[in-house]
Parts: sequence; structure tokens; C-alpha cells
Amino acid sequence: MDERHFNIISIIIVFSFVGFLFYLLTPGAGYLIYVILDFAAIALFLAAAKKKKNMIKEAVLLGLFLMAFDWVVENAGAVAGLWTTHRSVYPVWFVPIAPAG
Repeated sequence: MDERHFNIISIIIVFSFVGFLFYLLTPGAGYLIYVILDFAAIALFLAAAKKKKNMIKEAVLLGLFLMAFDWVVENAGAVAGLWTTHRSVYPVWFVPIAPAG
């Protein structure tokens, strides 16, 4: 790993930690989701700028898999009676879909 990549990773870690501190200090504000989404978008833009289409394809496929896996696990837990969801904006079976924040 060269020095440039190490600096980028250090910046991401520092800003993620600061976002996590904001999240802890202001419960219910939801700052952490915005920090995570921002850095995910930055990582995709950096990969696109370097013309690493294979990396972008893998990232999108991994994201789709994690989304489907989360949907299955949340619905299985709701069917098993482990948790429930109330007042969802757009329910998709048991999983709530709502804007972040």
C-alpha cells in the first residue's frame, strides 16, 4: 500500500470516528448513516475515476446481496416473532422502507 492510499484510508477512519461521536452525542439524530453513505459514494467515485469498472461491479453486486440478505433476515425474524415494525412509511412485508434521517 503506497502513502497516498494510506492517507485516504486515514482520512476515512478519522471522519467515520467523528461521525460516530456525533451519533453518540446526539441520539436519534441519525448522523452516522449520512457519514457511511458519503464515504461509500466517495469510494465509488474514486474507483470510477481510476476506471476500475470491475471493482464497481463487485461493489454493486455485494450491495445488492447484502440488501437481499438483510430483507430475508428481517422478515424471518418478524415471522418468528423476534421483532415487529410499526408505523412504517412503505412496508415491504415486514421490512420498513423509509427515508434515512
